[in-house]
Order: sequence, then C-alpha cells, then structure tokens
Amino acid sequence: MSKHLKYIRLLTIALGFLLTLFLFLPLYEIEGTKYFAFLVIFGLSNSSFDIFSFITFLLPSIASLLLLVKKKNLELVSFLLFLLSSFAFLFINDFNTYVNKDSLFEIIKSIQIILIILGFLNVLLTFSIALEKESFKTRDIVEMALFIALAVILDLPGLKIRVGIAGGSISLTMVPLLLFSLRHGLLKGFLASGVIYGFLTNILDGWGFVYYPIDYLLGYGAMSLIGFFKVLILDVNNKRFTIKGALFLVIGALVAIIARLMFATLSGIVYYEYTFWASFVYNVTYLLPSAVIVIAALLILYVPFIRLHFNSLK
Repeated sequence: MSKHLKYIRLLTIALGFLLTLFLFLPLYEIEGTKYFAFLVIFGLSNSSFDIFSFITFLLPSIASLLLLVKKKNLELVSFLLFLLSSFAFLFINDFNTYVNKDSLFEIIKSIQIILIILGFLNVLLTFSIALEKESFKTRDIVEMALFIALAVILDLPGLKIRVGIAGGSISLTMVPLLLFSLRHGLLKGFLASGVIYGFLTNILDGWGFVYYPIDYLLGYGAMSLIGFFKVLILDVNNKRFTIKGALFLVIGALVAIIARLMFATLSGIVYYEYTFWASFVYNVTYLLPSAVIVIAALLILYVPFIRLHFNSLK
C-alpha cells in the first residue's frame, strides 16, 4: 500500500469515529434548552427512542471498523455505509420531528452542517481508497455506457407499466444494471447504477434532484450488491451453467431488489410522510412483480451471459 493511501485510510477511520462522537455534543435544542444528541435519541429527554438517528450516528463507526480490516470488498461496503449515513444526516431533523410529534425539537444547524460536511468528506476519501485498487479500461467504460443506455431504453414509457402516482413502475430496467454489476463488481456497478444511471433517470423522470439521494443514487445503486455474489455465480473453475450458480444469481438479485425496496420505503417516509407500512406496501406493489420478471430474465440470460463474460476475458 502506498504511503499516501495509508494516510488517507487513517484519516477516514478517524473521521468515521469522530462522527459517532457527535452523539455526545449538543445537537438538539428543546424549548431553549440544549440537549446532547444521545439524550434525545435514546428517549431520555421527554421523547421516544429515535432508531433512525441512532443508526445514522452508528454507521460511520461501523464503516471505520471495516476499513481497519483492509479488504477490498469491505472498503466498498465502508464506502456505501459512509454514503448512506451522510445522506441520513440531512434528514435527522425531519425524522426526529416525525418520530416525536409531541415534542418541540429544533436541531442545532451548525452541528448538523459539520456532520454533513465530514460525512461527505469521508465518502470521497473512501471512494478514493476503493478506486485506487480498481482499473478502468476503455472497454469497461464502453460497456458501462452500453448497459446504462439499455437500462434507460427499458425505462421508456412504452416499455414499462406505471403503478400509482408517486413514480413506481414495473419494468426490466434493473436487468442490465444487475448484469453490469455482476460482471464488474460492486464499485463499478454502483458508479454505473447509482451515480450515472440514477442521475440520468432522475432528470428524465422530472421529479427534481431532492429525490436523487435516496430514490436514485441509493435505490438504483443497490443493484451493485449483486457484485458480492460474483465468484459464486461466475465460477472461474466451472465456466458453465450450474444449479449453484443459478441459485446465487437469484439470491444476489433478491438482495439487490430488497435493498432497493428498503430505500424506496425510506423515501416514502421522508418525502411523503407515509407510515412505514403504507410506504412499504405501495413500493411492494411494483417492485414485487418487477422482481419476478427481472429474475426470470436473468435466468434466461444466464447461459449466454456466462459465455460472454468468460470469452471476453480471453
């Protein structure tokens, strides 16, 4: 490991633990009295337990612990955790108000701004650590463009079925995103699915950038999670169809789609102030049928995809 990368890792780890220590700073003000964050979050100041804020503060420390292990895949997980917590810091006040409707909480904005800045700094630092170990060839960039273009086409109005008024739809758009993530792994998959495709489809949908972090960046970025199952699905020692590979293909796709469902549910709570179950049920109505047709398409494409993948490595 190069010396500068070692210093970046150590700085990121320190900042991650520092974000959790903000639990013991006066983050909230209630009727003129300042309260430490943990007093409010753990229901010790005339409030109910705020699980969202607790997890938000806990995630950076978990991400830092993963960075201590110095494993490539764990670096990518750490990056995603920092990203999730950073966006979550934006919504602490909204969730706190939602969970504790009877209490007059006001967040101390200066502290929240520091949390957000440090959080996104960690995202950039962790991304640089992960990117240092990834090689982007011209072929990879071309493939990324082709898979993203296919996903955009499959999301066109004539090729999807709208469900409800909040933007949900049944379509095959997740198929190329899942296949690219399976072929190239978590980091490149997240870059293609969440960052680039999420940004493009956010513009095309016309809902506004306020929805980008949860619905698009994290929602579609969740497709990259299938990359964790790459070695089980694309076995270099057995370059053909296997029941084991097909089984993990289904499991990997389900993990990614369930993660997208969780982010879509979170979006419904944050933006539309739905209850958890109302948001969950609405998003299941289009993601469940989408999951069925997407997994069926993946199984159909599994054999030709294996051939394509291993032939391109020759």
